[in-house]
Amino acid sequence: MASLAIVPVEILVLIFTYLRCFAELTSIAGVCKDWHNAVHVPTSWRTMLVIPELEQEVKLLSESKSTRKELRHLRMERDSIEDRIHHLEWSLKLDDVTENQKEKLFSEHDNLLEQREHVRLLHQEAQRQHHQKFHKVWGQLMKTGYQNSRFAHQVAERSTTLDS
Repeated sequence: MASLAIVPVEILVLIFTYLRCFAELTSIAGVCKDWHNAVHVPTSWRTMLVIPELEQEVKLLSESKSTRKELRHLRMERDSIEDRIHHLEWSLKLDDVTENQKEKLFSEHDNLLEQREHVRLLHQEAQRQHHQKFHKVWGQLMKTGYQNSRFAHQVAERSTTLDS
């Protein structure tokens, strides 16, 4: 029977890249000295980014598609209301309107302000509940606000390096 001791470190590293999570990688490092060396060869893992929390985050993101869709919808609704508020404010400042029209515009303006506040609170609460599902200290690893984080850009950049 052939021994795995004759397998070159480069081949072991290639095999280890197929492991699914950090826990598997750290557990195989204890199998033998050669495997430990393969796992801890710095040049081998330069392009491999292993973050244990990332597996859980990917799972949570796939499970929360409807929540993220609701958050986008609430944000778009709030933006639409704000656009209408700004339009009304400009109309009140620049248009030549009668007192009766001004009263209607002010009333509509007040209603829009209430709607915006209501939507803002709904969005804030939904977002708070969504963020509580992620890591307690640093939240989502791949997002900062509504944009991809620097970390997410690095992952995308390095994954294209691995694919090519």
